[in-house]
Amino acid sequence: MLLAILELAERGVLERNEIPYLETLEGFAAYFDLVKGPRRRVTNEYESALRQAEGQAPVAIPADAAARDPAFRRLVLEAYDYRRAASGWRVVVPGGPALAKAAHLIPFAETHDDHPRNGIALAPTFHRALDARLIASGPDMRWYVSEVLDRRIPDNGPLVQIAGEHVIFHGNQRLRPREDALRWRVEQLRTRSE
Repeated sequence: MLLAILELAERGVLERNEIPYLETLEGFAAYFDLVKGPRRRVTNEYESALRQAEGQAPVAIPADAAARDPAFRRLVLEAYDYRRAASGWRVVVPGGPALAKAAHLIPFAETHDDHPRNGIALAPTFHRALDARLIASGPDMRWYVSEVLDRRIPDNGPLVQIAGEHVIFHGNQRLRPREDALRWRVEQLRTRSE
């Protein structure tokens, strides 16, 4: 518990002079009731706004990423029925985390777009490969793989094997990834000349 408290102090969530009080279980619980309650409300309001938004309708974005990220993640994973868009693998642990991650097609840092149509559900490794511009889902709902991945190297197999395969999306077509976001992602693939 002390490590968690120190981590919060490092991130500036609480002041170091609050630590002695927070070292007690009661102080720790009371602090989180104060912080998580408002954060949960902001997350829920943000999620509701995203659910109602059509396309890229402007939505007021919470400054706190801890409030923003869970809303985006929940909406994207729901849109994909918790199924990974590359493998189709779906594992839901009752009361536990989904084994899929929500990735932005066009990075949030560039567009501030958290709408689920700018998201895709992936395995953590595929999410990192997407962010590294090694794979992309295209507007034709097929997978593209960067030419920098050597197909002869067995470790690259999981990534190179999806080339040309369909993106797995059986969700509500209203939440299908936006064509412009898919096109942008393909245009960002790494080339050998980089």
